[in-house]
Amino acid sequence: MLVVAVAGAGVSTTAAAKPQAIPVTTSECAAPRPETTREHPDLGAVRYGDPGCRRRVWLGVDLGGVVLPARLGLFDQTVWTLRSGPAWAIRLSPWLSAGGRHGLSVFDAANVRLRVHDHQVELAAHPAEQRRRGVHDRLTLGLETHAVLKSTVDGVEFRLGGVRDTVLYAGYGMEHRIATRLQLGWHLHFRNAWVFRDTQRQLRAGLRLAFSPRPAHRLVASAVGFGVDRSPTQAGRVMPRRGVYGQFAVEYAWMSRAGIGPVLQARYTTGFLTGEAPIYEFRAESLSAHYADATLGVRVVWR
Repeated sequence: MLVVAVAGAGVSTTAAAKPQAIPVTTSECAAPRPETTREHPDLGAVRYGDPGCRRRVWLGVDLGGVVLPARLGLFDQTVWTLRSGPAWAIRLSPWLSAGGRHGLSVFDAANVRLRVHDHQVELAAHPAEQRRRGVHDRLTLGLETHAVLKSTVDGVEFRLGGVRDTVLYAGYGMEHRIATRLQLGWHLHFRNAWVFRDTQRQLRAGLRLAFSPRPAHRLVASAVGFGVDRSPTQAGRVMPRRGVYGQFAVEYAWMSRAGIGPVLQARYTTGFLTGEAPIYEFRAESLSAHYADATLGVRVVWR
């Protein structure tokens, strides 16, 4: 009993002599755990994660696309696409994050070339994260725009105005740590799109499974579905009133201790970005055109 009392007094004296300040950060930063995975920035068009600490910033840049030579027989001419642009995210407070993506895309099919600019900004609140361990939730409000600013047909350039869409979306999602190295995420968003002078109502749902076999490595498999309800006519053309479209992706990322690393993604879509970017529906064949691309990017964690 005397030994216990003396030990307890020693601990109390030490604690009093060396007071420790409690950092004003999220629970993840205040109570670090043994390293089982590093912080991998989530900077896709659909996000399940955000920076873990207040004022921490994620930065990234992507370059992606695909080339389909005419000899493959899929099209009667060579078709290629190219997309590049930066992405970012920041933790503004323990309960609020912000992020965005900005890109330039070029689509070329023999005698026709389109240049499209796109932007996305998003706010995400985290009402449940502070109360439940192993959970990251996102109450999301976001805005997207896609605009065709230049078109080249048979070598003649046209600078276009008004060929754009605007998408406002809101919803909720959550990522669960179901094992030490395994995370499962889901989301459900309602999206309202203005396409030319018409509108679309969309329901977007998704699942993502992320696995970290080693702290620096992460493997991700994801699926996103779009349920689309269109106006009876769109851009003066009769279109299918309703449709369901899917996107499937696999991704590998490596992150160094310094907070920088590459990411590689391969993606397949059942329609040519249908749902994600309604502007492409001005060509009706995009609704049924199967499409796949690959993207190489760099990610940075700015501490």
